[in-house]
Amino acid sequence: MFLPSMIKLMENGVNMMSKPGTSAAKIDDNYYPTKALTPAERQLAMALLAEQSLPEGSIFVLYPDKAEKLEAEKVEEAEQATKRDEAKREHAFGLVPDPYAEEAVEKLGFGKPSGRETGAKFVQKFLNSSEHPEWAEIETVVIPGCGSSPLGAAALGKTVANMYGKEVAAIVAGQGAFDLWLEATSGGMVMAPMANALNFYDRLFEFIAKVTPMADIGAKLYVNDLLDAMHEASTLCMLLKARLVDGSFNNLNMIVSHSKGNWAVLVALLAFELELIDGAQKPEKPIKVVTFGNPVDLPDMNDRMKEFFQYFQFAGEVDPLAHNCSARAWKLHFNGIEKLDPQKPVFHVTKAEDEKGLVERMVANTGHHLVAHTDPEFCPFHMPIEKILPHIH
Repeated sequence: MFLPSMIKLMENGVNMMSKPGTSAAKIDDNYYPTKALTPAERQLAMALLAEQSLPEGSIFVLYPDKAEKLEAEKVEEAEQATKRDEAKREHAFGLVPDPYAEEAVEKLGFGKPSGRETGAKFVQKFLNSSEHPEWAEIETVVIPGCGSSPLGAAALGKTVANMYGKEVAAIVAGQGAFDLWLEATSGGMVMAPMANALNFYDRLFEFIAKVTPMADIGAKLYVNDLLDAMHEASTLCMLLKARLVDGSFNNLNMIVSHSKGNWAVLVALLAFELELIDGAQKPEKPIKVVTFGNPVDLPDMNDRMKEFFQYFQFAGEVDPLAHNCSARAWKLHFNGIEKLDPQKPVFHVTKAEDEKGLVERMVANTGHHLVAHTDPEFCPFHMPIEKILPHIH
């Protein structure tokens, strides 16, 4: 279990290496549409980053700028709904409190509890909030990537919330410049080779796991170690359990991730496939899993995974991070499917893709960033999630 141990060492470390005078959230501003946030939302996210008071795996709830139109029989009910929405905006965004904030935690791993333990407690607080029972009705969860901070998580969540006009849950995946280089090393030097090996030897691993009981046991132990190392993956796994096993998060129908966040999605789905699927209830429609940036080999060893999830992956044609970290990005150049136009990224799902439950596309002249450049003709273009996501859902 060497690799999970290395990941845990780097994921739980803090290493402030940033040029003096630069923002600890500079990566967020470069890669995520942080201008979508209100001044109050940005101020809260930056305060949480500065205080280092919010661990990875934490959950935000972002509200759309314009409240969803409510069907109210009476004018008074509509006015009350408006007041509630204004109150939400005054408090910037919803925040699930750290379950360990008032506890003295004395455990290995830099004094932090395991990812599975943390994820379970965060999700319990999230779904059982007495002040916000509506959180249990949220439909979409997002995870940002490497170098992101609470600001990036809030920006990605707010962008998707505005897109659909509904509340969105965002999982914190990093602490900006405070852990950027350790996070980047964890992703580029450990997770990327591991993910590429999984992609290259996928069929061999699946065959061994099916015919060798000990291999299946070993895989479960390995994935559990990864969950303990990657707190954002553990939180997502617990949300999937709440949705598909416990029935306490019934409206979840979309997961959106970017960059290194895609590996967190991969680990959460592997854990579901290996340990939870037998006790899960098939949803009316598969949950849509949408990744941007580094494409990963999303799990499909169990044929029933297609009943629970439908995968969509998008990589930029001129995205150096995706191509350096994912062999699968190179494969998209040669899959025989026309690259999407970043200005009009319309695509049609083929019969074969629908049966497989996997849609993968390369977006022409597009980089790793999700935020549009001030010059609309600037190339490489940003990954146009604001145009792709509505096409999917």
